[in-house]
Amino acid sequence: MRTLANLVGFNACWFALVLGAAHGLWWVGLLALAVFAAATLATSPWPKADLKLVGVAVAIGVVLETALVQGGIFRYASPVPWPALAPVWMLGLWANFALSLNHSLGFLDQRFALSALLGAIAGPLAYYGAARVFGAAEILTVLPFALGLLAVGYAFATPLLVALARRWREAEEARRSPVAA
Repeated sequence: MRTLANLVGFNACWFALVLGAAHGLWWVGLLALAVFAAATLATSPWPKADLKLVGVAVAIGVVLETALVQGGIFRYASPVPWPALAPVWMLGLWANFALSLNHSLGFLDQRFALSALLGAIAGPLAYYGAARVFGAAEILTVLPFALGLLAVGYAFATPLLVALARRWREAEEARRSPVAA
């Protein structure tokens, strides 16, 4: 049941973040994310691992999204705090993704090829939907080039985050387990 709740929360946050940004209400998605994060962390067997994943995912998002903006690949709606940087709502999407890795996307554990493939396909599709369907972003270059860049970025980021999720989850479990004498 917890996995299903995480999947529903993950998707609800994705839509709240993207639709909010598309309509100039970027903060609505961040409020939804705060509720989702609080619920996930309150029910997670690995809250410390989840928080670490959020931190790393947001850091990756800052680098990748800012590079896409600076490179003239994407322009995002609601470019808060500055148009030349990754907008906070996009970083919210990265945090949202991280909060699913130990839960609804837990099936990716130790499946690094599958996680790379899923990242390479789902990442660009999410951007395409956010841009073309919902108007939360604008693709400023040739579509195959933009989607190809995203595919490469997500093909590396997803397995990295999956590996970190496992490492930190196992470390958290080991700290809780009594040491065998």
